[in-house]
Amino acid sequence: MNTAQIIAIAILSLSGLPIGLFLSNNIKEELKKAKPWFLIIMMLSIIGMILSIILFKSEVLVFFISSFVFIFLLFLACFLKAR
Repeated sequence: MNTAQIIAIAILSLSGLPIGLFLSNNIKEELKKAKPWFLIIMMLSIIGMILSIILFKSEVLVFFISSFVFIFLLFLACFLKAR
């Protein structure tokens, strides 16, 4: 895996935070109702990241971890905005 691919994956993974903040500004009513679900999804994302590290030992690992990081940051931003 070359440097450009790693940078692209990092940017895509970290884009979950600004996208989550954007969504949380537009769906304020739903945030209050879905707060328990945000916690569940965030916990499942953390479990998914840990399982990806344990089970996959190739480039698939990077894809799975970046997917779970994106989901975690997306819901973290929404959860913090719901407080």
